[in-house]
Parts: sequence; structure tokens; C-alpha cells
Amino acid sequence: MKLPKTFFKLPFRFDVERLKAETEQFAEGDWSPHPQGFAGNSALILVSVDGEKNDDFAGAMQPTPLLGRCPYFQQVMSCFNTVVGRSRLMRLATGAEVTAHYDLDYNWYQRVRIHVPIVTDPGVRFLCGDDEVHMQPGEAWIFDTWQFHNVINGGNVDRVHLVIDTAGTAAFWDLLARSWTLEEPEEQREASATFVPYREGESPTLRFERFNANAIDPPAVMDHKMSELRRELGRFAADQPERFAEVEAAFMALAHDWRCLWYEHGETGSGPLSAALGGCGDRFQQRAGPHPTGQLAGVGDQHEADREGCGRTGAPARSGGDTAAGDRGRRHACKWPDARAGPGGGCRPARHPRGGAVSLSWRRRDRAARCSSRRFATMPRCGARAVNRTRQSSRSRSSPSPATGLSPTRSPLPTPRRR
Repeated sequence: MKLPKTFFKLPFRFDVERLKAETEQFAEGDWSPHPQGFAGNSALILVSVDGEKNDDFAGAMQPTPLLGRCPYFQQVMSCFNTVVGRSRLMRLATGAEVTAHYDLDYNWYQRVRIHVPIVTDPGVRFLCGDDEVHMQPGEAWIFDTWQFHNVINGGNVDRVHLVIDTAGTAAFWDLLARSWTLEEPEEQREASATFVPYREGESPTLRFERFNANAIDPPAVMDHKMSELRRELGRFAADQPERFAEVEAAFMALAHDWRCLWYEHGETGSGPLSAALGGCGDRFQQRAGPHPTGQLAGVGDQHEADREGCGRTGAPARSGGDTAAGDRGRRHACKWPDARAGPGGGCRPARHPRGGAVSLSWRRRDRAARCSSRRFATMPRCGARAVNRTRQSSRSRSSPSPATGLSPTRSPLPTPRRR
């Protein structure tokens, strides 16, 4: 979910020793590898679809038997006064990392992920956008998953966080007014935090997601999504006003077609509606063409953009008022070794496509272009799970992606991580 700032430390502090005790009761066999096989990433499933051992996003969420063995975890979850979604312990081995990515899956459009560090080390670094933080044991954090983010465990212990997904009730979002952010003085970090002790024998009643997988989004929901994406694209409109006028017309046409198909078929998810929505998406891509910012210099080379995205190269140049941002950029670790730098790899400064070192302000612009490009390519798909299911059943996973961006299996741009 997009947030107004990169990080928010929520106003709670939890009993670290109790959190560790409930974590240490589990055997190695209770942990599951990352669903995409990323080395050093594993999870212990606490809340899942039907309370079973799975990595699914859509379906009725229920506690697993493992959560039943953790009364304090349940008390921690209840503190946030919200409806609980997919939740787990997430472990990151020493020396491993959560690779840089941003969250685009339908599940993340209106959900945040609460992190409660249990076992960590000062060498564990959480990076989001141009900011970095070390989340200390017993704290609670949320962050802007709309931006590129990654985690590097440069410490001496395996990092373990309790992670809770939620859309957030009004009471939950009210917590942000009392939360600490990176713009505030460090000495105020704990000023508003309320300590939550373990209460022996207390078993709170938790609320879990049950209906989280509409087959088709209603027109009003799609209108909202398209409005948000148009605002993102609008930041680049001054460069190519005529091109963006074409894109705006394509959005309007998609909205009209979507609304009429909804009125004709309703939210049935049936075969005829799925086929009609697929055609609707095809027409959108034909009208809109490629992502407008893909025609801006420096955005088209996806390999270079991925290697140099996030502003995390070794020595970013600074220019004008970007001095503070440049200082932040130098603190970020080099994540993309350069094969041309010699046997030990290394980092090279990002380059402006027209030559010369590129400032962080350009990289922020380039990163935003690539993020909106991915959302642009998948816009029709974001509102139609039925389209995804229908096309997935009729196409091999190894088949190439169509130009429409509607394929649930592959895409012209890198596929977001499954987390």
C-alpha cells in the first residue's frame, strides 16, 4: 500500500523475551522455505487460508495450530485492533537478503504489512525508497510497499520478525498520528510507545479476513484504481502531453467498457464475462500503447534500470539541493555487483543515459517511471481475478506473455516477488 512516508514506527513496545520464548519452541521442521526458493528466506505460517500450511492470498484466513501455541503472539495481534490477514514468522539467515522489489500483487493494493522484530542484530538493514532503518526488537513498524524496498542481514544472527498483513481498520490508521517517523528526533523514538506485557491466561478474540477475493471489481473500485494510476502518470505528463492525452482517452474507454460489462453480467466470474473482460483489457492496451515513460531516455533499458534502481549504487553524484539525498544514497549497500569491475565485483555510479553521473533526483524519477510502468501494464488484470483464472487454465506456464499484460504467469516486466 502507498503511504505518505517510507516508515512509521507504531506506538507499541512488546516483551522481547516472551516473543523469543514463543519463537524458540518451534522445531526446524515447522518452518517452510520461501515459495520462490530465495536462499536464506523461510517462514513459519501462523495465519493462512483455511488455517493450513500454504502461501495462498485469496480465501478465508484462519489461525494455524502453530498460532494456537503462541498466546503472546495473539495478544500482540489484538493490540492493533484490526482484521488480521495472512501472517507468519519470517526468518532471514545471516548473510542473506530480501532482494529489492516493490509489491504489485492484487493482495497488496490495500494492505500493509506490520513488522514486529523478535530476533535481530544492528547489522540488519531495512531499506525503502531513499531511507534506511534498523528495526529494534519489540518495536512495531509499517512501511510504504509501493516503493522499492529490501532487507540485508549483515548481522551475526538469523533475523526473525512477526509479520501481520492487514487492510487496517479506522482505529488502526489512527495509530499513525502517534507513530514515530524518520523525520523526528531519535530521542523521541520511544516517547509515545506503550509497553504491552504478556498477560497469563488471556486469549483475545481475533478477527480474520474471510472475503478477500472478488472475482471482478465493481466499477467504482476500478475507477478509484485508474484515478490513482493517472495521478502517478501525471508526474511525467509535461514531457509528452500529446502521448498522455492518448493514455487518458484509453483510461476513459476502459472505464466505460468495464461499467457496461458489470451491468450486463454482474459479479459472476463466469466464462462469458471473463472472456469479455479479457477483450476489454486487450482494447485498453491497443489504445494506450506502451507505457508513456518508456519513451523517456533512460527508462527503456530494463536490465540497467534494475541494476541501478533504488539509488543504491556505490557513489551517487550529488547536485544542487540533492546533497542530503546523496548522503543517504552512500549509506546503502551495493546490491548489484558489476561484472566489469573485476573479480571482486563492485559498484559503479549510475549514469545518465545522455552521459555524466546521474543524481538521486533522476533515479527517483526513473524508479517512479518503472513502478508506474508495471502497474500500467497490469491495470486491467488488477480488477479481474476471473480473467486471471480463466487464462491461467488455458495457457501453459511456460508460454510467452501476450502484449496485453493480462497473463497471470509471465509479464514483459519483472514479476513481483511472492512474499
